[in-house]
Amino acid sequence: DVCSSDLFPSHDNFIQDNEFKVRDIRRGVNDIGYIGENLSLTAEHLFTNGIKELASMSEPFDLIWCITRNGKLLGLTYYPELNIYAWHKHDLNGAVSSIGCITDSFGQDNLYMVVKRNGRNVVEMMRSMEVAFSSDPNDHVRLDSSVTKIGPSVTTVMGGLYHLEGMRITAVGDGNVYDDLLVTDGEITLPVPCTRIKAGVAYECVIETLQMDVNSPSDGMKNKLKNVNSITLEIQSSRGGWAQSIVDPNETGIVTGKQIGRAHV
Repeated sequence: DVCSSDLFPSHDNFIQDNEFKVRDIRRGVNDIGYIGENLSLTAEHLFTNGIKELASMSEPFDLIWCITRNGKLLGLTYYPELNIYAWHKHDLNGAVSSIGCITDSFGQDNLYMVVKRNGRNVVEMMRSMEVAFSSDPNDHVRLDSSVTKIGPSVTTVMGGLYHLEGMRITAVGDGNVYDDLLVTDGEITLPVPCTRIKAGVAYECVIETLQMDVNSPSDGMKNKLKNVNSITLEIQSSRGGWAQSIVDPNETGIVTGKQIGRAHV
């Protein structure tokens, strides 16, 4: 499986014969010969089940997408001219069997995928939150396999959810979040009437930092106790979240945390 980047036409990306590595190939210095590298080297633990397909996009971000043999979706943020390679995994609460990127009428690349969830195959589209038709965060969709209903009158019932039959899902009604709604006969019932409703499978965005360390020829910090008394997190268009530290969760289960303000940032 080979995919080419429109932004970097001199680069091709492909799955190595053993199906456990993603590699790129490009012209060498002064266009003499070819060179390449193993793009999956820094995240080999994500590819233990082998790679099935690749797809690439260049707008609004340079990304390489791939799916593993067991249906997991992986992405690679890919800026070779800056030597930036960052892998990320996406849990869709289902198995992905096929992927492809298609450019829409606005010039943006969208990822299309076939997802088997709850015993049903569904074609889903993932688009960047940067490509939003409204500056109001309440209009944005941040749910998987979602369906949107807008007016004209208020209602507590939303249909068209047969693909999520029997699942407990999340809905956003007029900007408010309602969790644990059971889909019965393709419908959910909200506790209050709403005009704008988006319903689908909720997901969590988790950022986990690398271990702190210093470049020292004699000693490092990984095996040292550290006291972190403050953190700084920059977020954009967020409705809030949690920053927390976990103390020995496997033995004591003690969790301490501080909620981030709910204001838009």
